[in-house]
Amino acid sequence: MTSPVTVDLTDVYTTTLDSEIHHKPGNHLPVPPGVGTFAGTTFDVGGLIQLSGSISKEKTTLDFPSSVTDIPVHAIGTAVHFLHGSSWHDKAGTTVGEYRLHYADGLVTVIPIVYGGSVVDWWFMDGDALPRDAVVAWMGDHDRTRGLGHTIQVYAYTWANPRVDVEIVSMDFVSAGQESAPFLMAVTVD
Repeated sequence: MTSPVTVDLTDVYTTTLDSEIHHKPGNHLPVPPGVGTFAGTTFDVGGLIQLSGSISKEKTTLDFPSSVTDIPVHAIGTAVHFLHGSSWHDKAGTTVGEYRLHYADGLVTVIPIVYGGSVVDWWFMDGDALPRDAVVAWMGDHDRTRGLGHTIQVYAYTWANPRVDVEIVSMDFVSAGQESAPFLMAVTVD
């Protein structure tokens, strides 16, 4: 069995964990940085890649990228684990983005990011639906959520890799341009 490979996202993060996400004072993501275990998987967390959605500029005045491509992976494994979330709500079943895995033999596999399936909004209130195909990997709060009755959560989604003997060379992270805009914090292949 090989050791898990944590993908280095340092060069593609759009924000740090302690930055005011979306230009909102106190709206940061206090997840412990560095290598740690979340939902039973080792991840290397240093920031996040926030992609754009149909309302992201209106809500934040920021131009987030619609995609980040050619992220080096260089790993072989039976599973790919994503530590991620989304900003803003969408209808359950809406594809809000995708991960594209590029294999050494030229094949590209698309993994849809489905609202209500693999991800939901990171601002969570009792009674909100959890994603049915992912687990809560971290839960906490910050100054903005405490007074509003929300917690903040990020989710671990595991995808079974059917091509266990072929190297995943790189990956793309792509928004579908829906209201809910996905963000990615870490990727691990094992």
